[in-house]
Amino acid sequence: MIFVEILLPLAAFCAGVVALVVLFRSGARTRTKVLWAVAIVCLPLIGAFAYLLVSPSRAMDFDVLDKPPVNARQQMDQSYEMSHRPLG
Repeated sequence: MIFVEILLPLAAFCAGVVALVVLFRSGARTRTKVLWAVAIVCLPLIGAFAYLLVSPSRAMDFDVLDKPPVNARQQMDQSYEMSHRPLG
């Protein structure tokens, strides 16, 4: 009973918020964003999961602190530094 009354609506709300944040941070055209936003708001659980499934794979790769984007060279350098750091 608690699942249907509390947890399912809470999950739908959280999924909708995450999907909307990812959507508005994406580089999609305005018309596309508006259509997806309507789908996510009208059908929160289904719309959110549908968007997250068909959106580009890098859609979830955003930094919460809004740091400048990292280019491929910087990403390789960071990866190398993390894999070759001292263990002590």
